[in-house]
Amino acid sequence: MTNASPWKTVTIAPFIELINGFAFPSDRFTEEEGMPLIRIRDLGRQETEINFLGRYDNRYIIKRGDLLIGMDGDFLTRS
Repeated sequence: MTNASPWKTVTIAPFIELINGFAFPSDRFTEEEGMPLIRIRDLGRQETEINFLGRYDNRYIIKRGDLLIGMDGDFLTRS
């Protein structure tokens, strides 16, 4: 790999924890209660319309500073 810019090229793997998304069962989606669920269409918005009422792994709870990357679909997002 060549790099013509003054920036140093590094591998980010030692600095990140990459977690792939999860296909939460849609029959457990609700608008009233549960854990707010961020879907690709929600990226760039300040809220989500869907909650998940069921069991989930705590590693899917996002924290301040987490970076979410949508890799599917064709959604225009702005924050």
